[in-house]
Amino acid sequence: MLVLERELENFAGIDDVRVKRALTETSGVRVTVEYTVEFMGVQVRGKMQTLQILDVGINGCSAYVGGTAGIPSVRRDQDSFVTVYQAPTTTAIPFDASDEDVKAALETLSVVSNADVDRQVNKNGYDWRVTFVEFPAPTKDMEARMFPALTANGYALQAAQSPSISVTPFQRLELDMKSLVSGGGVSIYTRVRAHNADGWGDAAVPTPVSIQLAKQVPGAVRLARADVLSDSQVLVQWDAPVHDGGEPVTEFRVEWWLTSALATAAKPFAVVHALEAASQSVTDDVATITVSAPTAGLKTYLAGTFRVGFDGQWSPELAYDISAVDMQAALVALSTIENVSVNRELTAGGYTWLVTFLQRKYGGNQHKRWRSPLATQPPLGYKLEVSGSNLLACTTAELIDCVPHLPTTVAPRAAVDATPELQHLVCISTGNVAVANTMKFKLKMLGFETDFIVGTATAKDLATAITALGVVGSVNVRYRDTAQTTVCSDSATAKGVTVEFTTAQGDVPPIVVTTTTGVGVTIKEQRKGRAQLHVGRLPFAYVIDGLAAGTYYARVAAYNSVGFGPFQEATDAAGLLLVARPPVAPRSLRVKAKMIDYSHGMLVVWTAPRSEDGNTDKYRVEWDHGAGFSTQCGEYIETQTLVATNALANVANKKFTVRTANGGTKIGCVDPANLATSLQTPLQLLGGVYAGGTAVIQGADTATYDYGRTYTVSFPQPVAVPSVGYDVAENAAVATSPVDIPLLYWDAADATCTATPPDSVVVQRSAYGPGLDPKRGQGRIGFDANNVFNNECSAALAGPIARQTIDASTAITNALKPEILNLAAKSGVFESADLARPALCEACAQKLTANGELTVTMSVALAAGDYFIVADSPTTSTSSSTQRCVMKVVSKSGNVITVDLSEPGRSACELPVTYEAKAWRISRFELRAHTIRDLTPGRNTQFGWSLVAIL
Repeated sequence: MLVLERELENFAGIDDVRVKRALTETSGVRVTVEYTVEFMGVQVRGKMQTLQILDVGINGCSAYVGGTAGIPSVRRDQDSFVTVYQAPTTTAIPFDASDEDVKAALETLSVVSNADVDRQVNKNGYDWRVTFVEFPAPTKDMEARMFPALTANGYALQAAQSPSISVTPFQRLELDMKSLVSGGGVSIYTRVRAHNADGWGDAAVPTPVSIQLAKQVPGAVRLARADVLSDSQVLVQWDAPVHDGGEPVTEFRVEWWLTSALATAAKPFAVVHALEAASQSVTDDVATITVSAPTAGLKTYLAGTFRVGFDGQWSPELAYDISAVDMQAALVALSTIENVSVNRELTAGGYTWLVTFLQRKYGGNQHKRWRSPLATQPPLGYKLEVSGSNLLACTTAELIDCVPHLPTTVAPRAAVDATPELQHLVCISTGNVAVANTMKFKLKMLGFETDFIVGTATAKDLATAITALGVVGSVNVRYRDTAQTTVCSDSATAKGVTVEFTTAQGDVPPIVVTTTTGVGVTIKEQRKGRAQLHVGRLPFAYVIDGLAAGTYYARVAAYNSVGFGPFQEATDAAGLLLVARPPVAPRSLRVKAKMIDYSHGMLVVWTAPRSEDGNTDKYRVEWDHGAGFSTQCGEYIETQTLVATNALANVANKKFTVRTANGGTKIGCVDPANLATSLQTPLQLLGGVYAGGTAVIQGADTATYDYGRTYTVSFPQPVAVPSVGYDVAENAAVATSPVDIPLLYWDAADATCTATPPDSVVVQRSAYGPGLDPKRGQGRIGFDANNVFNNECSAALAGPIARQTIDASTAITNALKPEILNLAAKSGVFESADLARPALCEACAQKLTANGELTVTMSVALAAGDYFIVADSPTTSTSSSTQRCVMKVVSKSGNVITVDLSEPGRSACELPVTYEAKAWRISRFELRAHTIRDLTPGRNTQFGWSLVAIL
């Protein structure tokens, strides 16, 4: 080692260098000695200061003999650098990026699980404080965690003088001082020192040197978010502050205002008690993972492996039949999952795992909120994902002769229950002329219209236009035919584009075409969006009612005995635009087994959704033997029946005309004496979805068949080998979407077939059962003249045993029956305590006369035909001791409401027939009910709910 090398390493700031020496001699003139110093150590990484030569031949350095020393110089030969190959890199981040932008950009990196970002102004720029959050597996809890070392590239920054960006790591430590300050008034001193392999360094003292702890206002609430419930309601949710300030948080203040409001104007607000805001129901998010194999054909045994992912982090390969315990361990091992519980159920073609997310750091709804255009990496919607590319279908239970898929792409599948909405748009030029920029159209969603979209626009242009509306988040648009390059086509057989609502949750209303120039545009809903099994909610919530149209901001602050803490914004920088939405889930569900007409059944009672109930048109009830509602194959062949009936005198009237739809193509004149030539063959000649149609006849014109016959028409779709270059995403979308076949139509006015048609021909689809919902054809099913010879039983289509849709008015009528009112009174579900709806008025019902005139102290929002409740408790209560009376409005004049004395009658009333000098509460009648019949005894039955609304 050279002497210079040892001397340099004696410096405290230099741990390792390498020195090389080179001599260059010019004969008779001079000798030059050049030292090359390479900084190799940990302490000297990066760009170093230039070395300085202080003394040459003096101050202890040997003097020159026989000559004069030249002027020494030091130059930098090379800056330090590190060769990086394919390092994870974010997209370009704007200089004024919001905290959500930086969070979204960082979370696209595979090494980042979760990042919480807080932006603050710093002189002429910004500071982004980034906190990395991950949840190590239980086996790694004691391991030291190394979070990613970030480097920033600021070469694209522009400013008048020296723009720059730097990354500074820091550590924040919170200490519990309760044991030191229990008596109060104690000064607390702190100091910090660092440690390395050589020992502890000097201590640093903060400014101020000491503090005295005292009770504080609470910190900011966590995870505040606002969601649109309807065009006049907003649901605000939040979690409690991390710090309560030393005193219990007793209240929350919720404020909201229009974007057009003056900054200095007073903001509307509500002060909500912590007990009122706390959720009264389960708030955990629940989803299902299903794997399946075909249940018909030669390959009906499931094998292989699959992977599960959550928020961008993926598990290793898991066995196709992994136990619930091992699935739970695999999910908890992901750095993005805090904790889950898992149950496993058998299904028709495989298994379903019910995953309950016990997230506390990031609780509530696990569907991602799209809050930044920098969020480009999946998942963009629901965080839970599954990949079944390594699943196999086998010939025997011994799992031999296994294949990943059949030539027809029928394969074992894996899916989660949350799926995005798909809509199909076809744009064809008028007259099939070449598409030009002068051709254009406009689209409208939820009341908001796009600018003109030209016919030559690309799929990306269409996606940008729909996303810009700001009402459905981000969308993805893809061509159904890879040869198509523009949204509009001049081909009459163009397949159009698929619009996928990647970030929207659940069902989305269809896009509406408003204006067209030179093109014809048709849009159909290809597949309804579906949310997870149970949408989670944060521990505290409040519903803002009665809002006018517009864009709103909302914020929340916590309160303790010291005062209000800082506000936390619940809306994005752009605000929250009020639009009509599908209703949220019903509340306070109660189920009771009972005998109905000598059969087993269930009485189901619930309260109306918290969203605006006037928009709720129908309720859908589902039941199944499994809690995941996925025990059955959800694939069906589209099957329709035509039931022709007659009076005895008209039994000879047998022929009738059938069309593809009301106003559709005429199929033929159905003649039961020759069904093949009169119905089946003409149907098949239509081609397309009708090409494989079959028709079967039952009945013999006897009294048993009401002197008529029943015709069963099936529309099996071929499961063909896909062509070369087919689009995988489109193939999967079509396989999980209903077949677009309208209901056949009896044309009673067509006299060309016969002058004496049957008295009646009723057309209907096959259903889950008598009085239950129809089944739409969907899925991959191989079918010949005899039977189903092959199917897929896709996990994406797994469904319940039965489904029944009832009108909202029917659910109200059912709830007015005495036995249901009695059940509701005993179980306390007349008014749901969960997100309780405010009473129409408190202590306002004063007097009821014998002729049905109810006097109130103020005008209430009721109209003729509305049902309401008068209760003897002064405030909203679910106590079974409360006495109630359900009434129906006949008319209203001022402060007098005339009620119907016969409907629902005294059976729905626990209060006196007449009364006066009272101060009783009036609230809306929210109770709903339905009776399920003909259930199988001895089997567990689960219940699920979805709602369909006319908006």
